[in-house]
Amino acid sequence: MSLIEILKKDGVLTRLDENEVQKLETRLHGQLIRPGDGNYDSARKVWNGLIDRHPALIASCAGTADVVATVNFAREHELLVSTRSGGHNVSGAAIAEQGLLNITPKG
Repeated sequence: MSLIEILKKDGVLTRLDENEVQKLETRLHGQLIRPGDGNYDSARKVWNGLIDRHPALIASCAGTADVVATVNFAREHELLVSTRSGGHNVSGAAIAEQGLLNITPKG
């Protein structure tokens, strides 16, 4: 059984059982991306090349239902969550280091 290390909203590092992570994955129409997945680096990047943050999980949302599922999962587990919809914030605030990144659909 593998564990995912992720930050809680209070800044404390915690571990999620892979079974819990898979529950989120089954709720999504989009993709749940983990470190080590082939598209992880491209999914976490923002236009500002000086920002190099590494979220624990990335939910690439296919629509509003995925956004809701991701936020609810973060709330249930008290996880640090950030949302990137355009990725153009100069400070990189859209990417929470070691948190749950919610990528919203463009459009």
